[in-house]
Amino acid sequence: MEIHFDDARKAVRRGTRSASQAMDVVHDTTERTLDQARHFADDAIDAGDRAVRSTSRYARSAHSWIEENPHLSAVTALAVGVVLGALLSPRR
Repeated sequence: MEIHFDDARKAVRRGTRSASQAMDVVHDTTERTLDQARHFADDAIDAGDRAVRSTSRYARSAHSWIEENPHLSAVTALAVGVVLGALLSPRR
């Protein structure tokens, strides 16, 4: 049995290049995935911040409306109670 060391070296070099290319592709894919994940996380944080700001603004607006119109707020609370009671009561 004859061993061709030159052919073996070439095969090892080709295998090394292929493995190196595969590792580069995996690395690039991982980096893109991490960048996308960071981008989505930033978007989610921004959306949460916007929701907190708008909820706070609506709460302040509702609070000032209740202070300005106490009689209307009582009627509104009664109407909300009736609607919730109708929605949450068991159906027969």
